[in-house]
Amino acid sequence: MSTQQPTTFPQYEADEKPAPLVALGLGVQSALLAIAPIALFPIVLAQAVDASAQFAAWAVFSMLIVNGAATVAQAFRFGPFGAGMIVVPYPSPTTIPFCVLALQEGGTSTLASLILVSGVFQIALSLRMAMLRRLMTPTINGAILILLLLSLVPVIFSSLTRVPDDGASSAGPLVIAVTFAVIVGLLIRGSTNLRVWASVIGIAAGSVVGAFMGIFDFEPVKEASIVGLPFEGWPGLSFDFGVAFWSLLPVFLFLAIVALLQGNSVALATQRVSWRNPGAMDYRRVQGTALVTGVGNLFAAVCAVMPLATSPRGTAFAQQTGCASRYIGIITGVLIVTAAFFPKLWSLLIGIPSPVVAVYLIFLVGPLIVEGMRLIINDGPDYRTSLVVGTAFVVGVGLQTGLVDLPVGDLWNAVLQKALTSGGAVLILLTIFADFRRQRRHRLQVSLNMEDLPKVNQFMEQVSSSRGWSPQMASRLQAVAEETMLVLQEAQELDQSARPRRLVVDVGALGRSAELEFVSVGGGDENLEDRLALLSQPVPEAMEYDSPLLETIVERDAPLRLLQHYAASVSHRQYFDTEIITLRVNPPST
Repeated sequence: MSTQQPTTFPQYEADEKPAPLVALGLGVQSALLAIAPIALFPIVLAQAVDASAQFAAWAVFSMLIVNGAATVAQAFRFGPFGAGMIVVPYPSPTTIPFCVLALQEGGTSTLASLILVSGVFQIALSLRMAMLRRLMTPTINGAILILLLLSLVPVIFSSLTRVPDDGASSAGPLVIAVTFAVIVGLLIRGSTNLRVWASVIGIAAGSVVGAFMGIFDFEPVKEASIVGLPFEGWPGLSFDFGVAFWSLLPVFLFLAIVALLQGNSVALATQRVSWRNPGAMDYRRVQGTALVTGVGNLFAAVCAVMPLATSPRGTAFAQQTGCASRYIGIITGVLIVTAAFFPKLWSLLIGIPSPVVAVYLIFLVGPLIVEGMRLIINDGPDYRTSLVVGTAFVVGVGLQTGLVDLPVGDLWNAVLQKALTSGGAVLILLTIFADFRRQRRHRLQVSLNMEDLPKVNQFMEQVSSSRGWSPQMASRLQAVAEETMLVLQEAQELDQSARPRRLVVDVGALGRSAELEFVSVGGGDENLEDRLALLSQPVPEAMEYDSPLLETIVERDAPLRLLQHYAASVSHRQYFDTEIITLRVNPPST
């Protein structure tokens, strides 16, 4: 149940529109920070396989187009597609070693086939996300977000010392000090307007010092053309499902699952910073984020380039600037696409010294780790969940040190020696195992109609009898079931275009308590957790003497107040065409 209090942050919520000049300035800043990594990763891939300059240019061009278009799509909500927030996809760096293997063993057609199938797989999982709800709790998503950020730590610290051999020995420490001092100074002591530009100003200052010290790489800028349409580098539309495809497919499917969990984590964290009073998490936005990423991978397959993942840059941008407006996401995406046609621009960004980028990543990672911790803490994990998450952290960080080589072959060893993938695998396996270890659950399917309430009451009596629960506990379960059905039926009546819904009632035991799950196909826009939170608000003075209106409100809220009385916790997840209410009911005190 949401317990978050209203705040004055962010200055602009996701659906609010800043002034045109403010929006343009923020969009330029967001795009500048996003273009460099989007362009850099395909270049690294092309260099790793000794690809031609034409293919490298095509890879950067198509990655900028695909990621920019996906960023725009994420800012909208087209039915089930899109997050309606600032979500910036980027080429998945985790997949680079395996993209290299695919290109070496089967060529671009094999890589395209692997990305195509993994994209379809992601779309299928996204459309059935409600079935994966036990793997996609806020606790698990918070843990995945932290593991993602921990995976960046070795990259950050290796970049801090990466300077060209012909540069001055003091160049690295100097640019680090300048970049760090400028960003910290502006974020902590600067005015509101300067804090918005802190990252860009800090990177620019470090880059200027790096240029004077001889560690800014101008070669890509010199070689790049002003305007480029590198279609000659496209290998063509072809797919190969040969031996190389089947040998690498399990790895790509596993990475697709990890990327899906990563995207869910980013979407939840972005929701927390995109509204002044976030309320309950909207899993339809999470679902929309995952669907856009999956569709983006279909286009990446056509281009025969790297698969996409969801970056936490949008979350960090909203935290640093106080602007979470989705209109900034639209401007960002358009500018990323525009940059694809101007190689001089993205080549200049790629030349930024590695220590400068590393300092920026430190300020990106730090606050996001706290957001991941908040997701975990606000979900109130029990000992079993804490054990699962803690074990995943230990295993992920332990394997990332590279001190252990698992006896799983070089391919899987490369996958699992990352905190994100190894820790994510532990999270998935232990969560599934813990779910299997739950006591046997009982299930009933009825129509979402109060006429079927007697069937539900009889079902609750049978479950209570089989588990040895007291008659008082059975009565409490029946009361909770009745009030929950009233709430769901109210949503069904408001949605007049919907067909009559089916209701699945699932009952299990959590120690001495009962866990009830009500799954209904279809759903309204109002979240039950938010409605329960509103019950604690005082009645407006204008209504205190308006008895007919007040009576209507009291009558409407009566089922919610009874749920608050009987249920120890209430969770309401809304997906497209599915909503799930989960309640924990403690036994009556004797």
